[in-house]
Amino acid sequence: MSVDGIATIRYLTTTSFGFGASSLLEKVLGELGIAGPLVVTDPGVRAAGVADGVVDRTGDVGPFTWFDRTPPNPTEEAVLEATEVFRAAGCDGIVANIRRRSWTTRR
Repeated sequence: MSVDGIATIRYLTTTSFGFGASSLLEKVLGELGIAGPLVVTDPGVRAAGVADGVVDRTGDVGPFTWFDRTPPNPTEEAVLEATEVFRAAGCDGIVANIRRRSWTTRR
């Protein structure tokens, strides 16, 4: 898929950058077969409603599980905590939403 102004990197995961990249989220989740993603973000992005706005655009995808305790400089402790949330909820992919950017990966 090519959208003007959005750069996409496909290597081990798919990463899209640029204005409007979050509008691709529903399609990417569908392509990857992700039905129950973990949304990883920081408290400020969640409090501002940015992450919720991205998730709200995904239509019938979900349920979403949230991990919104990522510190400004992510730590191993935060990664381990998010991993436990992922496993406990039975998530099958990750959507990272940091500072108005979104990334999706399949486990």
